[in-house]
Amino acid sequence: MRKLSILACFILLASPLAITHANAATPKLGGACSKVGSFGDTPKERFVCVKSGKKLVWGVWKNPNSNNNSASKGSTTPTPAPVTTPTPAPVTTPTPAPAVFKAPIPITLPAAQGQITFANITDHLTDIPTAAYNNYEAAISASALPTIPYDIFISSDIAGSISKSHVSALIDRSLKLFAGFQAPTYFAVYIYDYKGISWAENKYEENAQTRKYSLIKNYNDRFAHDVDGTCNSQNCGGTSAGMIRGSNEGYMAIAVDSGGDPEGFLSSPNVPHSFIHLIQKSQWDGTQIDDVNRYQNSVMPFWFFEGVSQGPALIFTKSLQSYLESRRWVLYRLGGTGLKNLSAQAMTNYLLSGSSTKTIDVNGNQIAGDGGPGSVMGNLGNPIGGLAVEALAAIAGPQSLMALTALVANGSSMEDSFLKVYGVSWIQGTQVLGQVIAVELKQNPPTP
Repeated sequence: MRKLSILACFILLASPLAITHANAATPKLGGACSKVGSFGDTPKERFVCVKSGKKLVWGVWKNPNSNNNSASKGSTTPTPAPVTTPTPAPVTTPTPAPAVFKAPIPITLPAAQGQITFANITDHLTDIPTAAYNNYEAAISASALPTIPYDIFISSDIAGSISKSHVSALIDRSLKLFAGFQAPTYFAVYIYDYKGISWAENKYEENAQTRKYSLIKNYNDRFAHDVDGTCNSQNCGGTSAGMIRGSNEGYMAIAVDSGGDPEGFLSSPNVPHSFIHLIQKSQWDGTQIDDVNRYQNSVMPFWFFEGVSQGPALIFTKSLQSYLESRRWVLYRLGGTGLKNLSAQAMTNYLLSGSSTKTIDVNGNQIAGDGGPGSVMGNLGNPIGGLAVEALAAIAGPQSLMALTALVANGSSMEDSFLKVYGVSWIQGTQVLGQVIAVELKQNPPTP
């Protein structure tokens, strides 16, 4: 009985070993296995027991954590992914933004006010002309002559009575007045009478070829138009000036009355008047605006544009006494406008508008209409504008006038520019100027 027990024990102990040995047989693909999920290894591969239909068979195990879906014997550690160095994106140099044109302003703002200020000017009305004259002369004396080349062309029929040196002296004084502000890099002066209109146009075209203006993109200029505008039928005596867009160069067209004294005519305000218009327009040079004249008249009152050119013209009369005599003739002629209401409010109304889209009527009331160049009410630009600008020059000097123009050319509104230059609001400023002009016109009744 004892022997049987020992033999039974041996069998019981041996049986599991036999089963284990059977399952431990070398697995092969598709071979039978006994337990789903169990593993079997070979030197080259690992197998896993899977159910196929109703049978359990060995299948090749694919490690889900491995990049190549295979594993080495006895290991479940995933194969590290290969390191890839990304190709750097090509380096591109950004295209710089186009430079924004800014006309230079060579004075400190707000402009320094002298003994006459906005606060006390109505108490110094009789001092305004002298203060303005002295401020202009001081500005010219303090400036060096800019080195800007220019040509003077005079039609043959009047060339014997007009000297280029006389014209040049007037231009040089004008150059010094606004030295430091934007100016043409070159300009030409064409002087002619009615007989010389065709000569002026042909001479301009000849010079335009020499200067190669036709090579400028979108080349266009107003010279022929401007020359025609300087003569009314055979009655000449007007002036004009313009910039040739994209060239930084300009021109002046000056028509002489054939029946008068050409030399004496040129001693009048016409040469400096035309030149200051050229400097004014050059503040927009570089903006690439198609029609500077139209744009300028929409953002700046015409009276200011005209008035600024009157002051320098008048002070080139060589003495304070001759200035006083000339201003009486120029600033108190209402240019056939028929203006009846000369009150301070009417003058302020005009100063606040005075443009091609809004002006005043003959009664001094604001209306929607044309107060720009060539219009009836636009003719107030020289007298009313001249008196207003004279007061501004007496307060803060002539450079303040071109600084205001430059600010508007640089994109500021008239309201913001006026405040920056004079330290008072546009409304306050025009109200004070309206009072000044009303008193001036009352003391010196204007001619129609």
